[in-house]
Parts: sequence; structure tokens; C-alpha cells
Amino acid sequence: MPNLDILGFCPALKHLRICPSYSASANFDFSPLYEMAEVKSLSCQNQYGNREQYLSEIDYSRVHGIVDLGIRVNKCTLNYNKIEALKSLSVSGFKGKNYDLTDLF
Repeated sequence: MPNLDILGFCPALKHLRICPSYSASANFDFSPLYEMAEVKSLSCQNQYGNREQYLSEIDYSRVHGIVDLGIRVNKCTLNYNKIEALKSLSVSGFKGKNYDLTDLF
């Protein structure tokens, strides 16, 4: 999708998979997620474009209600490790110093 404007018309959505389209502009705006009352599960991609040349910041601690999260970790993936209600985390693209998941938290 080129933007998240549609979320304003669908406030009852609880389970989302967000993949910006190839034609989405740089600096994709994830802030409509922060305004939703509750998002129980979220799978989100913040690196996109024909050659994955764009990288947009998303702060997962500002998304309300997440218990199930799927992410690709990069420098613009913020505060996924500060979600207190989180019960399930699926991670890809993570390159920790110890080559394991201990650096995630």
C-alpha cells in the first residue's frame, strides 16, 4: 500500500500486516498505527522499494495493545523490546554481536 490513510476508516482492525508498496515514497508514515485503539497482532516491513532502498522509522512502543509482533530488525525498528504485553515475537534480519538473540533485549 502507498500509505496507511485507510486505517482511519477501519479503527476496529486488530490484526495487521503492513507492507509498503514498491511505489511508496521514501519516509513511509507509520504514525496512523499509533492512533489506533488496539492492534493485537502486527507484521510490519519498514524496508521497501524495488531494491529495498527505502527504510522508514517505526516505534513499536507507540502501537497500543501488541501481543504478537513480526518484524525485520534494522536501525529504524524502534522499541520492539519495550512492549510489556508482548507474548510472541517473530524476528528476521537480526545480526547480533553474539550471533544469537540475546542482543534483542
